[in-house]
Amino acid sequence: MLNRFLALFLALVAIPALADTTSGPINPLPKIDIVETNGTANRFSNDPQIATMIPDATGVTAATTAFTVFKDGTHLTPLAIRGALIANSTQGTVTIARSGLYRARYYCSALGTTADVSTFDLATTVDDISYSEIASSVMVVDHLTGILTVPVSGEGYFNVSTSTALAGTLHLVWRGKNSAHTTTCAGGGGLIVERVDQSQPAAYP
Repeated sequence: MLNRFLALFLALVAIPALADTTSGPINPLPKIDIVETNGTANRFSNDPQIATMIPDATGVTAATTAFTVFKDGTHLTPLAIRGALIANSTQGTVTIARSGLYRARYYCSALGTTADVSTFDLATTVDDISYSEIASSVMVVDHLTGILTVPVSGEGYFNVSTSTALAGTLHLVWRGKNSAHTTTCAGGGGLIVERVDQSQPAAYP
């Protein structure tokens, strides 16, 4: 009888011990409960690379039917630059000098003339002559009577190889064009570039 009682007592004691072992996380690090816009888990980079360029109330303009890089040393201001990214507002470029996966975004208030169609995108270049468009970043807007100012935004991911980063010539740019007149992007928003890989590659860059 005593043996039965002892066995029952030990069994009852063992239950909460088992529960404590299995209910807690095996890995003590906090679980990731935030996802990126593409659905992958959010892992904050251990090698932050961040650059922004913000247009003021006057804004930057594109006045041709072909894509023009938004650039202006007075009305486009680099802010909060970290890491090896170098933003040149006069040239409208962000130089990428680390390998890895990057996310680039833009948003602003776009002003056009009635019946104009404005198009915006992000692109990369190594010579500031030929550009590779980031397809997912393209946005097209119609400027209609009464709503000539339209909020625009776009986003794209691009990968930078070690060899490209080492060359130090890769530029990211934000561009615009207009079907007949001028597109102006002004007020807040702007261009934001950030490295989104979790960790620094084994070898720099």
